[in-house]
Amino acid sequence: MAEDQLTLLALGYDWATGGSLASFGQPMSGGGRTPGVLLQLVIGGTLKVWPDYRAPTLLMGMTQLAAVTVLGLTLRAAAGDRATVFFLAVYWLSPWRLWHSGFLWAPGFVFLPAAVHMACAYRLREEGRLLPSAVLIAAILLTLQIHPSFLVLAVATAILIGMKTLRLNLWGAAAGALAGGLTMIPTALASFRGDLPRLAPAWGGDLPPLVGNAVKALIYWFRFGSLDIGRRLRGALPFTDAGMEGSPLAPIAYALVVALVSIALLSIAIAVVASWQYFRRGDAAAPAEGDDPAWLRRYALAFLLAVVVSATISPVTIQAWHLIIALHAACIPVAFWLQRNLPGDRIVLRYVAIAFVALMPVVALTGCLTNNMYQRPTDVRVIEEQVPAKLDPLFRSLLAERDGQPLN
Repeated sequence: MAEDQLTLLALGYDWATGGSLASFGQPMSGGGRTPGVLLQLVIGGTLKVWPDYRAPTLLMGMTQLAAVTVLGLTLRAAAGDRATVFFLAVYWLSPWRLWHSGFLWAPGFVFLPAAVHMACAYRLREEGRLLPSAVLIAAILLTLQIHPSFLVLAVATAILIGMKTLRLNLWGAAAGALAGGLTMIPTALASFRGDLPRLAPAWGGDLPPLVGNAVKALIYWFRFGSLDIGRRLRGALPFTDAGMEGSPLAPIAYALVVALVSIALLSIAIAVVASWQYFRRGDAAAPAEGDDPAWLRRYALAFLLAVVVSATISPVTIQAWHLIIALHAACIPVAFWLQRNLPGDRIVLRYVAIAFVALMPVVALTGCLTNNMYQRPTDVRVIEEQVPAKLDPLFRSLLAERDGQPLN
């Protein structure tokens, strides 16, 4: 069991079994803590319904289904049916999304607020409406209580307002701030009492934030639109070597994984070209059937800028999970690149596009199934050593399955 999983389960289980609400959520990078009690309510409420370690992960998966539904409806309105099909293929099959979706942790919950942000921003592109404004601001404040990547949504919103591409209704924004702040009341009360620990992360990391983080964020933008999931895929090499040791098929399997890793790295070039063409050439580079494809381009550009700005001001070294909230925006240029080239006249690009889509689930499965995060220990004693005693009831089914005896 990973530390993040056990931390979230303990946080929710404490409230589900009669404990009081904490003044903050889980610890985060740099020694900070997420404010508010939203995570505790979400995890604990799920465990009240089904007291099993799998329950919150199931809920996380349901939020991602809701996210792709919201994104699909928004893309259909903004760019038409054809563009939506290509976007959903890139987004839903993305190795990055699939990797971040298979185990319980806070970044797995940020896909839905990101989708809600896009839907609200689209409805606010021409006039400041009350309800979308309220939902947008509430979504940002609620995401703040899930993961520090809320900053990407906040910065993107400010950029869209600056572009005059998003018009907030002030009354709606105020209502959203009030609604989103309700679950932060315990944090505020603890602050007034003087017993609230430090929430903001400490400044640190191994890269100069103003340079290293900005460059790293830009690279992540392109990698999010590619097949390259880095060490998550490269980890399949030692796994294959050790797992098939002595087998006559071992050299073949190892060579296939090497080829897959190489192709994934080369696919970054597709994302770079896709973004270059999408942002540089205008509407002619991305024909669409919807009523406002130009808005979609400005929205994606705002997120690209937000990713770089957020990383630049981050006090910690940026990692993929800090920016995964922008995955939907990073997939937009690639989706339009596929729309142009998959049925296009240039045969080479057509086959490259076909291979790109076909290899997305292959990369995801290879990376996930060979990683420890997706494998349960074969020895029940390992599980018992990792799981705190107070969480034993949540793992009753797993322990019973492993040793063939019910947990006492």
